[in-house]
Amino acid sequence: GNTMQSGIDTIFSLTNFSNGDAILIEATDTNGCNGIGNTIVLTVNQAPEIILTCSDEDLEVCFSDTVIFTATASNVLNYNFIQNGLSVQDSAISTFKTNAIALNDVFTVSSTASNGCIGNSNTLNLNVLPLPWTPSIALILDSLNCSTSGLIYEWQVDSTISSSTSDMFAKQGDGTYTVRVFDNGCWSLWSDPFIITGIDDIFSFKFKLFPSPATDIIYLEALEN
Repeated sequence: GNTMQSGIDTIFSLTNFSNGDAILIEATDTNGCNGIGNTIVLTVNQAPEIILTCSDEDLEVCFSDTVIFTATASNVLNYNFIQNGLSVQDSAISTFKTNAIALNDVFTVSSTASNGCIGNSNTLNLNVLPLPWTPSIALILDSLNCSTSGLIYEWQVDSTISSSTSDMFAKQGDGTYTVRVFDNGCWSLWSDPFIITGIDDIFSFKFKLFPSPATDIIYLEALEN
């Protein structure tokens, strides 16, 4: 075999070894006599191979999106999901779901095999896109205006949603209006509701017109029913 270490050191460290390697020691005493120790045959167990994937295949997500990470491995006891060097879930479950992701966060998985060996997965680095500004709605004549510009606008009137490429939306009568904007690959949050309420029954109101007769100015007064 090959001599790996020679000297007075009684400790030998080995990192490059293969299954079945035999280690023995030959020592020389102060009288110059040589002796050979017992042979140790190494059994090398393989660390588990772990593949980490993400539900968003292009690794580009919008802020606050929910992402599912999946670890694939054989004969392992646990899946330790690690985010930026910190364990965020360590269990027998091979998936991890989160929406707490920031720009340049790094994810990996560490698992222990049934043979006691620990393996580490590939790393995933996600690009997190910012959301467009949350819009607000203003009434301009008979139309509603969205305060935030974008490529697509989704207008919701009560429970009905319609898409448009315009920041103006024709008023459709009484109801609760909200809007959100799509731009740079992400949807904004929905706006605060804009509520339009008309007069249910104009004929239930009574009015008083005075003075009569009049010359230059007349007054219109709504009376309580």
